[in-house]
Amino acid sequence: AMCCGIWARLQYEAEKSQNLTPAQNNEEVEIEFKFTPPSDFLQKLEDLGAEKLKFKTMKDVYLDTPKFELIRKDNWLRYRDGKIELKVPVESEHHKARNTVYKELTCLRDIEQHLGYKVPPDVENLPDGW
Repeated sequence: AMCCGIWARLQYEAEKSQNLTPAQNNEEVEIEFKFTPPSDFLQKLEDLGAEKLKFKTMKDVYLDTPKFELIRKDNWLRYRDGKIELKVPVESEHHKARNTVYKELTCLRDIEQHLGYKVPPDVENLPDGW
């Protein structure tokens, strides 16, 4: 069932992207799927011939204001492996499977313009209010 859901989402995004201008089509969009795999999923993958090619670890640090201004707007400011990202929901883009679609801003200037205020450029020496 999970594979069918992913396939349906990919088809939906492909059809939607055909109606966009080239500039809109180049925006980075994150589609997040959350699911709980069965306890034997690794064995099932191996039985199908899957091989582990590599292992990747990421370090994420999420920030918000003391009044939770970002999370209340479903905005997620994070520093992934030291690089700043802001995930913002794409307006009116909820698929019938209820997956949320986010656009990722990765330029500090664009992030600050979207939020309307300055954000810390890194997490090493956070100013008051963060």
